[in-house]
Amino acid sequence: MTSAELDSPKPTRTTSRRTLIGGGAVLILGFGFDQIIRFGSNVILARLLDPHSFGVLALCMIFMVGLNLFSDLGLRTAIIQSKRGDEPAFLNTAWTIQVVRGFILWFAACGLAYPAAYWREKPETQLLWILPTIGFVAMFDGFMSTKIFTLHRHMGQLRSVKFDLTCQAFAVAVQLIWAFFDRSVNALVAGILASGTFRCFGSHLFLDGERNRFQWDKSAAKELAHFAGWIYVSTACWFLAAQTDKLVMGIRSLAALGVYNFAVQLVQMPVTLCGAISNRLLFPYYAQLVNGGKELREHFLNTHKMAGFLTGFFVTGAASAGPSLVRLIYDDRYQEAGLFIPMLAIGAFFQILDANGGALLNAKGWLKAYALSHFTKVVILAVGIPIGFAENGTNGMIVAIIIGDLVRYFVTCILLDRSGYRIFRTDVWWVLLAGGVYAMTILMAVGLREVIDPEHKKTLAALILATNVFGVCGMWLAIYLVGRKIGWLPHYRNTKDT
Repeated sequence: MTSAELDSPKPTRTTSRRTLIGGGAVLILGFGFDQIIRFGSNVILARLLDPHSFGVLALCMIFMVGLNLFSDLGLRTAIIQSKRGDEPAFLNTAWTIQVVRGFILWFAACGLAYPAAYWREKPETQLLWILPTIGFVAMFDGFMSTKIFTLHRHMGQLRSVKFDLTCQAFAVAVQLIWAFFDRSVNALVAGILASGTFRCFGSHLFLDGERNRFQWDKSAAKELAHFAGWIYVSTACWFLAAQTDKLVMGIRSLAALGVYNFAVQLVQMPVTLCGAISNRLLFPYYAQLVNGGKELREHFLNTHKMAGFLTGFFVTGAASAGPSLVRLIYDDRYQEAGLFIPMLAIGAFFQILDANGGALLNAKGWLKAYALSHFTKVVILAVGIPIGFAENGTNGMIVAIIIGDLVRYFVTCILLDRSGYRIFRTDVWWVLLAGGVYAMTILMAVGLREVIDPEHKKTLAALILATNVFGVCGMWLAIYLVGRKIGWLPHYRNTKDT
C-alpha cells in the first residue's frame, strides 16, 4: 500500500451520514427560501395579471419543456455517474455537445412558433414571438458551464443552492418591476429571459472550477452517447406523462389552464423538493458508492424510509392546507384551483416514493429500467386522460393521472424487488399513516365549520389553515418519535467520524 493511499481520507459510515444530513438540510432550507420567493411573487402577480396571461405562458412552456426533454442527452447524469466525470476532456466534450444542442433548440423553437400559435381552434398569436424569445434562453442554457454539474457530482449543495436562489431572486425582481408597468404576459417572459441570461453568465463567473472550452474527445463522446440513448427515451416519456394534462386543459381554455396550473404548482412543491433531494443528493451519493464498489442496500433502504416519512409529511400538508390557502390568498378567479389540490396530492405521493427508486436505478446505470417505468405511465395516460376528461372533465383527468403514477410506482417496485431492494411493504405503512393524518385534518376542518359562521369565509379559511398546519406537524412529529423509538426509522445520533 502506498503512502498516498494511507494518507487519503476514507469515506466512513458516519461521514456518509453527515454528508446526507447536511446536504439534505441545505436543500430543504434553500427550497424553503425558493418557495417563499416564488409563492410571494405568484400572489403579487396574480393580483396584477389575469389567468389568461398565466395560461399563455404555461402553454408556451409546455412546448419548450417538450423541446428540451425530447432533446435531452443525459449530460448531467453522465457527468455525475461516470468515473470520468471530473476529467477536463470529458467535461469539455459534454459542454461542446451542450452548446450545439442549445442552438438547435433555439432554431426548433422558432420553427415551432407558427404551428403552436394556430394548433388550437382559437389561435394564440402571442406565441409567434414568445416561443422564439424563450428559445433564445435555451441557447443561453447551452453555453452554461458544466461547473454546475460538477457541484452536483460532489454534492456541493451550499454553493449550488446559493447560486439557484440568486438566479431566482433576480428573475422575480425583473418580473415584478415589469408587471407594475406592463400588466401582460410580457412581464412573465421577461423574468424567464433574465433568469436564463444570469444563469449562463453567472455559472462561468461565480462558480469555482476550470473554464469550459470547445473540445472533442472520441472516447468521451462514445460514453456520453451511451447515456444519451435511454435518457432520451426516459425524458421523452417523462414529458408526455407530465404535460399531457396541461395540453388537454390548453385545448379547453387558456384561462382554465392558468387556474389548473396554479393547483399543480402548489401540489408540486413537495414533489420538487423531494425530487431535488433525490437528483442532487441521493443520486450522486449512490453513484459514489457504486463507483467505489461499496454495498448500498442498507443505505438505500434507510434513506427510503426517511423518504417515505418526508413524503407523508409534505403531501398531507399540501393536501390539507392547500385549499384553505387558495381561499385565503387568491381572488375569485382562482378559487377552482383549491378543488383540484387534494386529488393531485394523491398522485404526488407516489411520484415522490418513485423518485428515490429512480435515483438508485440511475446510479446503478439501469437506464433501460428507469425508462420503462416512465413509459408505463405514458401508456396509461394516453388511454386514461381522454376517457377521464370526456367522462368527468378535469376530475376524471386527474383520476387518470393518479392511476398512471400508481402504475409507474408499482413497476419501479417490481424492478427494485428483483434486485433485492424491497420497498413495497414499508411504503404501504406510509400510505396508511398519510391517509390517517389527512382524515384527521378533514375532521378538524368539519368541526371548525360547525363552530364558525360560514359567512366569514376568510376567517374560517385562516382558522382551518392554521389548525391543519399545526395538526399535520404535530401528528407527523409523533410518528417520527415513535418510529425512532421502535427502530423503524433510522436516526443518526453518533455523527462523529470514527
